Amino acid sequence: MTRLGPAAALALVSACAAQPAPRPTASPRSAPAPAPAAVPVLPKGGLRLVYEVDFAHAWESRGREAMLARTVDVLGARVRDLFKDGGVRASGGGIEVLLPGGEPSSLETYRRLASRRGLFRVLRVDDGSAFMATVAERVRAEAFEGVTAEIDRWTEPHGGAAHVDPFLAAPERKPLVAALDRLVRAIPLPADRELFLDCGPGGCRSYLAIRSGGIDSSDVAAAKVEAHGRMGLPEIVIRLTGEGRRKLADLTGAIGRKMVVAIDAEVVMAPVVASPTSGGEIHMALDPATARTETKDLPALLRSGALPAPLALTKEEMVPAPPAASPTPP
Repeated sequence: MTRLGPAAALALVSACAAQPAPRPTASPRSAPAPAPAAVPVLPKGGLRLVYEVDFAHAWESRGREAMLARTVDVLGARVRDLFKDGGVRASGGGIEVLLPGGEPSSLETYRRLASRRGLFRVLRVDDGSAFMATVAERVRAEAFEGVTAEIDRWTEPHGGAAHVDPFLAAPERKPLVAALDRLVRAIPLPADRELFLDCGPGGCRSYLAIRSGGIDSSDVAAAKVEAHGRMGLPEIVIRLTGEGRRKLADLTGAIGRKMVVAIDAEVVMAPVVASPTSGGEIHMALDPATARTETKDLPALLRSGALPAPLALTKEEMVPAPPAASPTPP
């Protein structure tokens, strides 16, 4: 994941890009079901993958047909980000993906992308919550191997109010996940709250965030990689929709509060709001140690949107190149 030092801040700059055109409103009369998508031709052969959608553990509340259609859209966007040929379609209640051969690095990237939900969120941290204070007390009183209760402290700009936020920490992800699972069974999460993890070479820590009022994948209009500063270090620039800009203005209106910027349940960075903004971009600096992978993965996840349900790969097979056309007789 992207790693930032403790003094790092979220760069929020104005964008003058026009808001996207409104989506067409669906007709009140039911439209006929679309014909199955044609199978793309792979001139040099390639790979066929078949996925089963895990409807029972879906992340979104949609009907099965809508979930299949959304999955096709998301995987299709990720395939187009990486390959010139290839395609995705719903087939027999599952998802069929065809990828061209001869591009091993793109195939490796696709496998990573297909295994991730890719939900982008910017949420306000619920610092000083009674829930985390109770959780921290329980960890100090009982045996949670490898897990400690810590305190995060910071002060608002210009000598403002002090903030105190209890959190849990561990050298590795596994014991922290196990401890949080055990604790949440005994101490239910408050309504409208969600736990996130920030894991890196120095260990893992928890954040408790407020779900409502945050930015998510539907608020992303575009994402690209740019060089930043005199060193030319890569950063991801996320341009927000009009609704996303409104949410960002609301989030940054709370000076001195901390936010989490996350992909799925993993925190990318957690800046303290220094000043309000009505800007339309979020800049994410990348750790040079992981930038080679993240410059491929994160923009593609941000552009495609989030998968609505987990996928299980049920079949993988090579697709031969189509036979060469016979020469036309003179």
